[in-house]
Amino acid sequence: MKSPLSILYLLIPIALFIGACNNKQSSSNNNNQEDFNSDYSIADSSYKIISETWHSDYFVGRELQDSTVVKASYPKFQQQWINTLINEHFFENAEPEHLANGFILGFDEFVEDMGVENVRFPWMLSREVNIAGNLGQVLVLKNKFYEFTGGAHGNYYSQYLNIDMHNQQAIALKDLIQHGKQPTLLETAEQLFRDQEGLTANEPFGEGYFFHDGQFSLPETFHFESDALVFTYHVYAIKPYSEGETELKIPFKEIQQVLTDYALELIDTF
Repeated sequence: MKSPLSILYLLIPIALFIGACNNKQSSSNNNNQEDFNSDYSIADSSYKIISETWHSDYFVGRELQDSTVVKASYPKFQQQWINTLINEHFFENAEPEHLANGFILGFDEFVEDMGVENVRFPWMLSREVNIAGNLGQVLVLKNKFYEFTGGAHGNYYSQYLNIDMHNQQAIALKDLIQHGKQPTLLETAEQLFRDQEGLTANEPFGEGYFFHDGQFSLPETFHFESDALVFTYHVYAIKPYSEGETELKIPFKEIQQVLTDYALELIDTF
């Protein structure tokens, strides 16, 4: 039978080995934190701004400075689940590089079909994602989209992503409005829209607006502000291109009776 002292001699190296492993693992975790090199912090999250540019190998009119380009600027968070939401909502569920390569490939095939000497303008794709709001439990991200592939002008619009930071999920409008209360929301929204546009209660929308069958509707794009939901009509959605985007602000106090308990809980953190 081994003496207690002999057993102690055996246990000491084991303890030292385990301690070394733990220190190594701890050091590895710390290095992972440091490797991220975050520049900013918001809503208990660290992030940095990524700016990337991709060019086509083809040059328009043989001018070396004039080539098709894709630009992407977006926050990259230490929490991967936020980055996944950004890619899903703003980059067609893919990495920005994959999206850029597809756009440039489309231009390259266009050049090869038309002939380099016949292509006189470059294409452009730009997506700029910024933090638009930090409201308690809700983080609001905005994507400014621009695309030009020929014609009189490019196409642009704004997208928003409202994130519930506590539950780690995107917030949809159906999460905020009680079931069966959509007509009430729509009625209130139309009254506010008419006031904003200087229209009387019964005045037809007429040719100045593109509502289907002349019936008011809300767009899918919305975001939170500290005191309201703001809906954004994209270019061409309800007005000519020259009018740009139209925002409609609906104060929480005007629609409190149609909001879900979940919506009220979120707003209470603002």
